[in-house]
Amino acid sequence: MGFSSYQGYGTAPSALVFFSFNFRRFPWAAGRGISCYDSVGLHLLDAAGSVPFIRAMRHRSLLLPFSAGLGFVLVLSSAHGAIIAGNLTITQNDIGNSAAGVAGSFSYAQGGISYASGNRGDFAIRFGGASAAAELSGGIMIVSIAENGRSNEGPMIPGATPEQDIPAIGPGPGYATASIQPSGGGYASATFIGPTAISSGAKAGDEWNVNQSIGYFKYTEFIGGWLNNAANNDPITNFRSSYPGLTVGSGATNTGGWTVYDSTASAGVYNVNLTGFTAPGSGLAATSQNGIMLVVGGKNEANHASSRANEDGTFDIIVRSSDSGNTENDPAAFVYIPTGQEGVVAMGRVDGAANVTAGSGIGTVTKGTTGKWLISTTGYDPSNSVLLISPEGNIGTNNGDNIYSYAYDAENQRWVVEGRDLQTLTADPTLQNIGTEPAFSFALISNHVPEPSTVLLGALAGMGLVARRRRK
Repeated sequence: MGFSSYQGYGTAPSALVFFSFNFRRFPWAAGRGISCYDSVGLHLLDAAGSVPFIRAMRHRSLLLPFSAGLGFVLVLSSAHGAIIAGNLTITQNDIGNSAAGVAGSFSYAQGGISYASGNRGDFAIRFGGASAAAELSGGIMIVSIAENGRSNEGPMIPGATPEQDIPAIGPGPGYATASIQPSGGGYASATFIGPTAISSGAKAGDEWNVNQSIGYFKYTEFIGGWLNNAANNDPITNFRSSYPGLTVGSGATNTGGWTVYDSTASAGVYNVNLTGFTAPGSGLAATSQNGIMLVVGGKNEANHASSRANEDGTFDIIVRSSDSGNTENDPAAFVYIPTGQEGVVAMGRVDGAANVTAGSGIGTVTKGTTGKWLISTTGYDPSNSVLLISPEGNIGTNNGDNIYSYAYDAENQRWVVEGRDLQTLTADPTLQNIGTEPAFSFALISNHVPEPSTVLLGALAGMGLVARRRRK
């Protein structure tokens, strides 16, 4: 029996509603108006005619004519994939740079993720593998900032001499960016603030304690890698780790044949061509039309990475300094996630007006106030899922150097994503609308299958539909 995944769209001009269902083919379906097609749309039929509503996202899609009295079985498939993920809470004990100054714990974790150790802005993470080195070679770690600004105000820490005092950090939020770095043979996150208006004890480019979300994607299930160079701002020449078969080239002209190419004509911009690969487990070509690319800086430095989806199916990765916003030829990491990926509740590439492309899953994205986007979905929150976001950049006039973070709004049951434009070194980044330029990509990850709500069951019953959960 095959399964098919679908994406539906809402009609509000500033919102896109999308969701996926897995429909199982049953022998009794033969002769009951249920046919198998490739790449077709599902239409709701009513007296006024045919209204496009759901778009097929997989091969062997089902065309189901909805009408009164027609029933079918809706299977809510559990999302047991190979994604290891968690929401990391960082507690600051003091403003120093020692292990005693911070503590880390996961408020939600799936797949064996754990906090190993840390100090200010540096946090080593384990993923349940045989060793830290095996984890580094066997998959890629992606990090997102899970606080929309954080104050780390704290008193001075006296040193052995006045010259060794750690000065007090003044009041006010710092807006952080995330990178990954090697630690103990494995992975650690590295978090820094960009430009800041904090008047004392903190400046642009300082390490910063902040909550974060973390995902680990095994190369047996995902295409990804960690780009590396030999020295600061040198050309990208190799991978610290990667999916098998990926290659790197650099020079003035891309003659083809490379998976990743670093053109020396454009500092900090790397073309990633995965079009010759099939995303493991999905059957989809790994193109920008069929999925998203999540990225993160790849060095213990105040950098941030963004991605750009190209019309030819490739992606670009752009690395920038988080204080100046200038591009820098420094390492970065990426993972490709195809639409309909198992273990991903919702995903997509979002523009400034909250339009979503390469999307699938269950949820809504709407435009909030200036510089804000709202993501919500029934049955999921930070207690049972992990949201990863990744900036889109370098297209248009507004979003080139913007940084992105999110926080969960429990009262309204939604994630609030913020996009901020970098200012001078002594001014906070400001919330910014960007028209319809690309804003960010996101993936909401969970192994949790929520119980069908009374409202959903009632609606299904009213339509003559029978709902059944399937566990793997």
